[in-house]
Amino acid sequence: PEQLSWYRDKSACRDVLDKLGLPAPGFRKISVELLKQGSEEEIQQSIANLQYPLISKPLDKYGSRGIFIIHHSDEVRKKALQTAEYTDCQEILVEEYNDGYEFNMMTWVMDGKVNVISIADREKTEMEEGMLPLSTRNVYPSRFLAEVEKSATDILQNYIRYTGQTEGALSMQFFWKPGRGIQVCEIAGRFFGYEHELTDMVYGFQTEELLLDYLYEKDRIKEMFHRHDIHPVKYGAVLYFQGRQLQIADQTAACELAKEKCVVKPWIFYKEGERVIEYGPNPYLALYYIETENRRQLEKKTATFFGTIFSAAGFIGAIVVLIRKLLDPTIAIGWSSLMCAMLVLFGICFLMLGIIGEYIGKLILNINKTPQYVVRETRNIQAKDNEVADD
Repeated sequence: PEQLSWYRDKSACRDVLDKLGLPAPGFRKISVELLKQGSEEEIQQSIANLQYPLISKPLDKYGSRGIFIIHHSDEVRKKALQTAEYTDCQEILVEEYNDGYEFNMMTWVMDGKVNVISIADREKTEMEEGMLPLSTRNVYPSRFLAEVEKSATDILQNYIRYTGQTEGALSMQFFWKPGRGIQVCEIAGRFFGYEHELTDMVYGFQTEELLLDYLYEKDRIKEMFHRHDIHPVKYGAVLYFQGRQLQIADQTAACELAKEKCVVKPWIFYKEGERVIEYGPNPYLALYYIETENRRQLEKKTATFFGTIFSAAGFIGAIVVLIRKLLDPTIAIGWSSLMCAMLVLFGICFLMLGIIGEYIGKLILNINKTPQYVVRETRNIQAKDNEVADD
């Protein structure tokens, strides 16, 4: 059906957004043949009126695959052809790059109405110059929930009013910047992978139960959303550890982190000796679902996690450099000792930063007299008080 492409094809989604006048970055579709055979003038003409920086992305891929940042006009052909290697389509998408805050929004459509399940901050880290920063942490709920909830919901409501969707999953990735508002990155008829567990952790909202009720007992869905509150009393996050196409040497630090009290569920995808496969069945080295009572605790735990991982990587790197020097005496004199010293010292610095973050967080809580948690609901408290009084 025609509607299916509006949820699966990024360019078709952009066409609908443009037709409805909904906010989205400017874009153009460029044929792969033009990139290979066309003149420089023809290529520049095809993206006329777009404002740099730009990004090139495949029309048929998800998970930030094959997306490159284009800073200048002389980079267009090179970066766009790199993107073309990731797609089976005859065209790619070139669009304006938004450097604002990024969000993941999951909803469920019922009787033609958008019901919000969650809005999360999608935080990224630049791994390699020229490539789009990769997602390394998604935090539930978003710290900008009050600023974006209504506008984002209205955009989705307008979208399904056009597409005719009356029920089912609906998700959106979007950008927001103070004074600039929302720009839609993508709308799709699905839930985000590796994240539905967080709705259960943070909100007590079970996606599996929602899908089962949709199949067998639809009336219960209304009750689920009647109980659901997107302003929870605790926070959760998923931490993604990206990897390069190298062999796994030591997973000790990854396994030790899995024992941390705040870790609800660890996923360590590779064993020692295995090689990392880019975009394979195991997309990350490891990921951790963590849970805390407030946002400050979440920030401290994240700092500790990354500090531990990078410090372990520094020590391992120093050992590798030393072994290489012993096996290959032709390595320049002084290089190995310099690298060992730098890796060890930087590893210690990262570890200390994580520890310092823990202490600073505790100091702030004590100075501000901020409670670790707020009582939202009490049950049977009165009964217990009466029992004490009777005694």
